Amino acid sequence: MLATSVEIDQLTGVWQIDPDHSEVGFCVRHLMTRVRGAFTRFSGTITVGDEPLRSSVRAEIDTTSADTRNSERDKHLRATDFLDSDNHPTAYFKSARISTKDGRYLVEGALTIRGQVRRVTFDLFLLGVDTDASGGRRSR
Repeated sequence: MLATSVEIDQLTGVWQIDPDHSEVGFCVRHLMTRVRGAFTRFSGTITVGDEPLRSSVRAEIDTTSADTRNSERDKHLRATDFLDSDNHPTAYFKSARISTKDGRYLVEGALTIRGQVRRVTFDLFLLGVDTDASGGRRSR
């Protein structure tokens, strides 16, 4: 997260993740290559505290929206071998803590896929805060 104290002041509060300007992507190894994909439907909130380390993130991901640009592979990805989207249509992320390391912000939390919970850590990047054409505040 690259933010000045002024930007942190501008961010305090609850933010809705904007799916039109955000991405939930993934990369997996398949045979001898890496396959990149994304989930096209997701939602969530980022709650920014007065102190950035007291912030939190929650997200829901529609596993039926997995897209690797190959319909047969996507069908297999949603099947019981992998995401089991019929029985587990939603994946969840809930942060447990925000920390800093080497000048970066890290979001640590629980990612639940297929009912299985895994501890994960994501880098958090903040590029700035802008006003959109409608006068609303957006962070990027």
